[in-house]
Amino acid sequence: MKFIDIIDARPHKPMLSHDELRDVISLSLFAGQMLLQNGADTRRVEETVHRLGTGLGADWLDVIVLPDAVIVTTTNNHEFRTKARRAPGRGVNMQIIADITDLSYRLGRGELDRFQLRVELRRISNIGSNYNRWVIVGGVGLACAAFSRLFGGDWPVFVATLTAAGSAMFVRQELLRRQFNDLLIVIATAFVAGCIASIPAAFQLS
Repeated sequence: MKFIDIIDARPHKPMLSHDELRDVISLSLFAGQMLLQNGADTRRVEETVHRLGTGLGADWLDVIVLPDAVIVTTTNNHEFRTKARRAPGRGVNMQIIADITDLSYRLGRGELDRFQLRVELRRISNIGSNYNRWVIVGGVGLACAAFSRLFGGDWPVFVATLTAAGSAMFVRQELLRRQFNDLLIVIATAFVAGCIASIPAAFQLS
């Protein structure tokens, strides 16, 4: 069976205007960008973006999620349009992920149109982090240090783990803010954490 036959077999929705189709891909990409930037996994991004696009009137959406970008191809009555959007900067905000997912279901139930969806997405994009960066650094450090105690580490190991994890988190935040490559961020944070965590063993403190 040819590819075009598969496309023909799908039920077609009403033909979208140029502006409507532009909004479908623009709003879907905007949502996908925010999901990726706030810690959503690949499957969540793909499913939510697809649900938004089809809810806005597209026959089908093909979604490709990269580590720092989202690519979407919309289909409507044999008209195809492909667009990509970068997603610089990464963090974790489950509130944003939950809100966008909820929007996709509301759109599917017909509770929103594309204009209301744009307003809601802009509102969500203005949601800030619940905690400042130093609280996050301290929290990550304490969590990792607590695990070291649970696995039998003594107090010198606890202090080293606290310092290593907190420092690595600080380095990660700084590199993310400067939009460094994701692989470089992983290597740099692992190097910092490893160097500091090895101090007790190197100086026989534990």
